[in-house]
Amino acid sequence: MRKPDDYLELLVKDADPYISNLQKGFQSTEKKLSTSLTIKNMGKYLVRNMRNYIFWGKFFLPFITSGSLWIPYYPFNAFNSEAKVFFLFCMSVSAVLYWRRETLKIMTIPGNEFFNLGAFEKYRKEEFEAFINLSNDQFLIPLSKN
Repeated sequence: MRKPDDYLELLVKDADPYISNLQKGFQSTEKKLSTSLTIKNMGKYLVRNMRNYIFWGKFFLPFITSGSLWIPYYPFNAFNSEAKVFFLFCMSVSAVLYWRRETLKIMTIPGNEFFNLGAFEKYRKEEFEAFINLSNDQFLIPLSKN
């Protein structure tokens, strides 16, 4: 049977890297979450994941171009020009919204180069409120005995 102290030791051992990254984030990042910062990080995220986007670009190439590449996609080929433009517009908006969501998700991970305290506060409010006391200088003490 474990004692309560054993659980605290396990918690400290498992949570120490996360809390250290969070403390570094509290000290090194600004709290403001802005549109320009999000767009800048979206650009960085795009560069980091270029291989994925090239794959999907090749997959959707027939939708982007015209001519004989439309033949395998006959149902799409049967659309009139306005429907094709609308379809491509919807696909583009969906891609940008997905890209933004993934970037914001990465911006809330402590220890990540994209980490932003404002994004962490806005999108992971419960964790932010639980760990906000760790940002004060008096609480910035190492938790492990390393």
